[in-house]
Amino acid sequence: MMIRTSTTRRGKCTRAKQQKMIEDDTTDDEGEEEAKEEEGKWAKHYSSLHEILLVGEGDFSFSLCLANAFGSASNIVATSLDNYDVVTKKYSQAKSNIQNLLKMDATVLHGIDATKMKLHTDLSMRTFDRIIFNFPHAGFHGKEDEIHLIRLHRNLVQGFFRNASQMLCPNGEVHVSHKTSAPYDRWNLEELAWTCSLTLTECVNFEKADYPGYDNKRGDGAGCDMPFHLGECSTFKFRINTKKAKMISEAMAENQNVAGVSFFPGSERGKLLAVLQQLYEHPQHVEESAQVTKQQKMIEDDTTDDDDDDEEEQEQEQEEQEEEEGKWVKHYSSLHEILLVGEGDFSFSLCLANAFGSASNIVTTSLDSDDVVTKNYSQAKSNIQNLLKMGATVLHGVDATKMKLHTDLSMRKFDRIIFNFPHAGFHGKEDTINLIGLHRNLVQGFFGNASRMLRPNGEVHVSHKTSAPYDRWHLEELASKCSLSLTECVNFEKADYPGYNNKRGDGAGCDKPFRLGECSTFKFRINTKKAKMISEASASYLCGQSPLDITETQHTIPTGGTLAENQYGRARSFDGTDNLICYPQMSNPSREVEVEEEGRWWKHYFSLHQILLVGEGDFSFSLCLAKAFGSASNIVTTSLDNYELVFSCIL
Repeated sequence: MMIRTSTTRRGKCTRAKQQKMIEDDTTDDEGEEEAKEEEGKWAKHYSSLHEILLVGEGDFSFSLCLANAFGSASNIVATSLDNYDVVTKKYSQAKSNIQNLLKMDATVLHGIDATKMKLHTDLSMRTFDRIIFNFPHAGFHGKEDEIHLIRLHRNLVQGFFRNASQMLCPNGEVHVSHKTSAPYDRWNLEELAWTCSLTLTECVNFEKADYPGYDNKRGDGAGCDMPFHLGECSTFKFRINTKKAKMISEAMAENQNVAGVSFFPGSERGKLLAVLQQLYEHPQHVEESAQVTKQQKMIEDDTTDDDDDDEEEQEQEQEEQEEEEGKWVKHYSSLHEILLVGEGDFSFSLCLANAFGSASNIVTTSLDSDDVVTKNYSQAKSNIQNLLKMGATVLHGVDATKMKLHTDLSMRKFDRIIFNFPHAGFHGKEDTINLIGLHRNLVQGFFGNASRMLRPNGEVHVSHKTSAPYDRWHLEELASKCSLSLTECVNFEKADYPGYNNKRGDGAGCDKPFRLGECSTFKFRINTKKAKMISEASASYLCGQSPLDITETQHTIPTGGTLAENQYGRARSFDGTDNLICYPQMSNPSREVEVEEEGRWWKHYFSLHQILLVGEGDFSFSLCLAKAFGSASNIVTTSLDNYELVFSCIL
């Protein structure tokens, strides 16, 4: 019995031990699974727990590679510059890859420009742990070792860095995979990143085998779906240099001047470069200044070389100086963000681009569509193609009086906004009052929009004839109504802009030049004092304190009144009686609104307000405001019905 008892106890003990071991194994497995969930799944440098943005994707194979490794794409936003139709036409596997990404919950966006992605509606409020741009390339516009093409590539990458640096989570990283052999090493990624407060933290070899399924594509030309030779390449990892970013921000805020360095007028980028130079010149601030000392020492050593080496050195120094100071054409620098309005054959824009060696800082617009422009101007197609090759943004159908509302311009700010020889069209003799009124409305509408699209210290430039009757346009007065003050007026010389062709732009002779005669470039800046006064006046008015002595009378008209008598006769009265309350028609000069330098008020509305009216009937309310203001350039008025229906109802 004792033996049996002992055996039974031993068996029970063994079974208990085995049960405990099974429970321990289960606990270990659960713990490993929890640990895996906490650590996430990794594909080389990327984790399933990272919020990842991929920029400039070709056939989306890199994005799909990460998604397959993670088992999900819910943390991935993958983008391409081309639209969906172009992508699927260019790349044989793109459609399948995109479908698989969407099935795995990826966000796929098309038409995303790496140099403007921060402004995109789906990206503007998001931040990421990793932002990836694999093998950025501005297109095959020549040999890779040509200076102009290297500049295009550098402009692309710098624009990407500028946007990406504003879209990072704390401790986030920007990754650029890039060839490291010549001439690609001349892109100087680290230098470009440094100007955007990004510091290189690591540079590791890029191995395609680490990303199963990834296919690198040329992306341009007839062989766009063919792979390109990778050769020696690396993944460059950058992080925000918080100390440097803070120093740059503080220096720019204080508007410091560096000994021997002057800020470029009106250019935030110019200020930034000056601050960067200051940081370089003070080693105690930035460790990278040691590299500058080393470069200076190398230049001194090279003075002992032969004449050919001296010439190469001088050319290199000149290139570096141009990159720091920018290239200038009269009043315009390659470091300015420039908007050109009302272009004809785009020859003025191309003149600036040729002088700068790049058009990446230029947004150029026309009122007419692309088809009309190329039909009206013999050189327009060629000029536009050249601008696009040089990195310009070309927009058509942009109304100067409403450009602030354009989807591609509404979030942009510029250092220079240029409107050369504005003209409302040939609708009579230039000295007639009605045509002068049309011209003035056009210019005032332009000023109203441009004044809201300027960077700090930015300028609005209007080149204009100064002889009669053009002097009766009174540009300075129109600008003043939009809080702009004239800072300088200089002679306009066509010879200063090689290749520029001034065009009539209207009628049968639209491609013919017009006689310039005496003309000047008028330069305007925001009058901050006046803008503040207007803002305060508007605020006080909304609070019930009228800043102007305006007679705010309401007039009642019997319900049987005609449209001529009752301009707002279809509205119900506010008090619910049979009388209709309307605004006066402003036909009596004695009832005209008092005018101050800052603009005109009527009731709750100001001529310097941008006003949208919705659901208008016979548009009489809009007309009432327009008459009170003396202009309708600040008014956008809409109806639900189309024009024919509105007109038939009035009749």
